[in-house]
Amino acid sequence: MKAFLLGLLLLSGPTLTWATEIVGYDVTYLKRSSAPSGPFVGVGSYEFLWGPTYTTVYLEEPDQIIYGVNGPYLGNAFVFIGIYQPAGAPAELVAQYGWADIPAVMPLISFPTPALFDDALATPIVQGHEHDGPIATPEPSSIVLLALGGLWVGVSRWNRSVKRP
Repeated sequence: MKAFLLGLLLLSGPTLTWATEIVGYDVTYLKRSSAPSGPFVGVGSYEFLWGPTYTTVYLEEPDQIIYGVNGPYLGNAFVFIGIYQPAGAPAELVAQYGWADIPAVMPLISFPTPALFDDALATPIVQGHEHDGPIATPEPSSIVLLALGGLWVGVSRWNRSVKRP
């Protein structure tokens, strides 16, 4: 029986992943009118939109309801998280929306020539920890197979313990 459970565990096998962390952000400056045809970014990216007295910040998040031509669907979308560069931001706007929570590894975002660039996309730079090694994570199918094996063991023991006339 132990051999069966060991074989079941070995056949299902773990999924190997690497531990990662965000070590910085790669910032690309664009003109807002060119942003839709600009680079595609992924979840965890920030978008900074320049304004005359403040900059609005958006974070790309997964599983957002997007209303398209054919109706609503789930997808990645930029979600407003607050205001950046507080110098000159109207107090009532700050009171209503708050400051954006920006990661410490984010470089300074500045728009020295807003006539040329008024949009900034910050994409995370991810680095793996090779010294941590792979992290074994069981797949859901492994857990189901293990549970079925445990159920089979329990039923077979119960059958042996039942007194038959």
